[in-house]
Amino acid sequence: MPTSTAPASTAPVPTVTVSGTVQDGAAPSCRLLFTVDRHYLLLGPQAATLAVDSTVTVTGHLAAGGRFSCGGIPLSVTGVLRR
Repeated sequence: MPTSTAPASTAPVPTVTVSGTVQDGAAPSCRLLFTVDRHYLLLGPQAATLAVDSTVTVTGHLAAGGRFSCGGIPLSVTGVLRR
């Protein structure tokens, strides 16, 4: 009996740029970005270098899947502009 699989998604992942203040999350390794109306969980090596209470603009991609206990919308950081 033949089987079929769904084609892999070829849609590009949109880039997101947001600005806000960096805060600690529930765990020491968690970095959250507080914006006017949302909280983002910052993921990746660049996120770990951000100082708490700093104001930054980050660029990245919303991270799909995964389980995070830190809260916030998971955002894989690809660029940081410190102010």
